[in-house]
Amino acid sequence: MKTLAIWTDGGCRVNPGIGGWGFWIPDFFNVKSFGYSRKTTNNAMEISAILEALKVVVKASNRRQLSEYDTIVIHSDSAFCIHTFEKWVYKWIRKNNLKEKKDWELIYKVYILMEYLMAAGWKIHFHKVPGHCGVEGNEIADKLANQAMDEKLSFPVPKSIIGRTAITITTFADKYFKNEEDKKRLIDILNE
Repeated sequence: MKTLAIWTDGGCRVNPGIGGWGFWIPDFFNVKSFGYSRKTTNNAMEISAILEALKVVVKASNRRQLSEYDTIVIHSDSAFCIHTFEKWVYKWIRKNNLKEKKDWELIYKVYILMEYLMAAGWKIHFHKVPGHCGVEGNEIADKLANQAMDEKLSFPVPKSIIGRTAITITTFADKYFKNEEDKKRLIDILNE
């Protein structure tokens, strides 16, 4: 089995202010996507990049387009994101205080997608990369995030790449989640 590399970045020119996120998945049709928000923060955009990339992976995985992969490595220059998704989110959920955290809704969406992917057999790892140091994947994701801010546009992954899901999203949620709230959340996230 193979490892799927995902490169993510996000930021704001003024924090808070106009922000952008971008991601690049070189081994899956060289997919690149970006988006912006009028009033946001650096951390929210870093999380959004991961969220949007994982949406693509979930949909593609459901279509069995990524069947030769079993591991995801998310490369990010955000220490906050690395710590959040490697350890903090699990502690916050266990202590039932996630809703007290800033950007909790974005964090929870990423958590739901990670839980789905891990239940489906994926391993997920995060890798901290130095920002703005010439690392190709980080530079591409950074360029996409800046393009989103410059153009105040969002460029979603073309529907032709991930097309329709092989089974309905509801069936797909039923397969991996026992908790009704988590099922609903997964369906809502994938329909955004």
